[in-house]
This record gives sequence, structure tokens and C-alpha cells, in this order.
Amino acid sequence: MTHGLKSDERSVLQKKVCALTDCTRSKAIVWRKNIIIAGKTIGEFVLLEGEEPVDLVHQFIEKHNLTIRFKQPLLIEVCEIVVCSRQEPGKMLVRKLDCSGQIFLD
Repeated sequence: MTHGLKSDERSVLQKKVCALTDCTRSKAIVWRKNIIIAGKTIGEFVLLEGEEPVDLVHQFIEKHNLTIRFKQPLLIEVCEIVVCSRQEPGKMLVRKLDCSGQIFLD
């Protein structure tokens, strides 16, 4: 995902690219998926670079008022793609939302 670049090297590259085009966020989207349950789209799960998957899964489950039985399958799916360092949430994650409830991806 980092293409072998260190954080500061990615930052320099990002600044150069963003000088040429409009950039809408500073962190890479590592994984995203529309969550559909019983044929109904519940919402989009978005994991940004540097975030711990279990914290986001926990937040998603709570935000969408889902039962805990949806937590483990989603966490397993995410952890097949990205490295998960924990299986239990460890901190409260707060993201900024705009007035329509969309996440500001900064």
C-alpha cells in the first residue's frame, strides 16, 4: 500500500501531486466497501491509512445500530486485506462529518 515509500517521502510526493490537481484528503483510503444487509445498503465502510480496523468496525456497528453479530464477519473481511493489530476496540475514534452526515476525508 505504501509502495516502499517512507511516510515523509509519501508526504513530499503528495504535496507535489496536490500542487498539480485538487486533493480532497491527506490520508489514503486503504479499504472501502458498501455494506449491504438483506438487500439494503446500510452505509459505506471506509478505512483510512493509519486507522485500526477494529475501531472503525466498532464505530460502524454502533453508528448504524447493528447487532454485535455483524462485527466479526466485517472484521474478518477487513483483516484479510489489511494488517489488524487488535481484535477489540481500544479507543474512541471521532471523525468530522458534514451536515449531510458524510465523512470529511482529510
